Amino acid sequence: MFSFTNDAGDISAVTAGNGLVGGGTTGAVTLDIVGGTGITVNADNIELDNTSVVSGSYGGPSKFVTFGVNAQGRLTAATDGDIAIASSQVSGLATSATTDTTNASNITSGTLASARLPDLTVADFAGAAIQTGSEAFADNDTSLMTSAAVQDKIESYGYSTVDTLKAVQTLGLVTLQLDDAGGQVDEVLLDPTAHITITSAGAGVITFGTDATDANTGGTIVARDGSGNFSANVISATATSAQYADLAEKYESDSNYECGTVVVFGGEKEITTTDVAEDHRVAGIISTDPAYMMNSEADGQYVALRGRVPCKVIGPVSKGDVLVTSHRPGFAMASSDPKSVPSACIVGKAISSLDTPTEGIVEVVV
Repeated sequence: MFSFTNDAGDISAVTAGNGLVGGGTTGAVTLDIVGGTGITVNADNIELDNTSVVSGSYGGPSKFVTFGVNAQGRLTAATDGDIAIASSQVSGLATSATTDTTNASNITSGTLASARLPDLTVADFAGAAIQTGSEAFADNDTSLMTSAAVQDKIESYGYSTVDTLKAVQTLGLVTLQLDDAGGQVDEVLLDPTAHITITSAGAGVITFGTDATDANTGGTIVARDGSGNFSANVISATATSAQYADLAEKYESDSNYECGTVVVFGGEKEITTTDVAEDHRVAGIISTDPAYMMNSEADGQYVALRGRVPCKVIGPVSKGDVLVTSHRPGFAMASSDPKSVPSACIVGKAISSLDTPTEGIVEVVV
């Protein structure tokens, strides 16, 4: 839209400038914009003509983009293309390489940080990196061995990887006789002075003359159970230590008494409890973990006769106190006059203390 203000006189002419048409010297005058390449002039606007480029995203990690540009600098074309690298253009690629540089077979030099290692073959490695069956064994930490090289090394020591075998291997004083039915041990002979022969093996299990067992069974070889224990009848040996601390013997009891209970001879069975203070019938204390168990096949409970053992007491009790039976069945107490107590009435001597006048447990030397 154009407007003129006439303050000085009449306008004698209107001239169209660059990019405009129209004008005149008399009457109503118009000026119009001239369209051009890619530009269209409408009655109420001006617009750019569309090119053949399709709206969207182009390019990517494995794509390149080709653009077309006209003389006015506008994009007239845009296309994607695959990246292709010829072997002559990049060092380190085999002649067959095109776009798959992650394939280990296409890489002839450099590192394999991104290569798919399962594609590797022996031929992909340098000769010094792989030892084959035709080469002498090299003792190092820089090369790998093929399966043929491993077998050659095993056989160089006189062994075999073949299942069926008939051979004798002598290792020091031990001789292994292998049968021909799958490489099983047929015979093992130790030094002749040992008088031990292992015969016949099947399914990988060596069978002795008699089976080993952890039970108390005559004529068998001793074996430990899952806890490392075994049973036997009479053992002749020299003991240098014991796991527990008292010598105990089994006696039939009137009831199943708790460990640490003070018992005396009497009752319906052999031992019972008492409510008599300083009872001369004292037998001992029900053992917790006896070190030596006498009459182990008899019925009853183990009574500690010697050694140290936990004992139920009525306090207070101090270390060194002489303990005797109390009015509380199964409990000992400290003697008020230890020098006058007959030895037959003594349960033991305390080696730990209970400071309060309550029931408790102290350790006692019987």
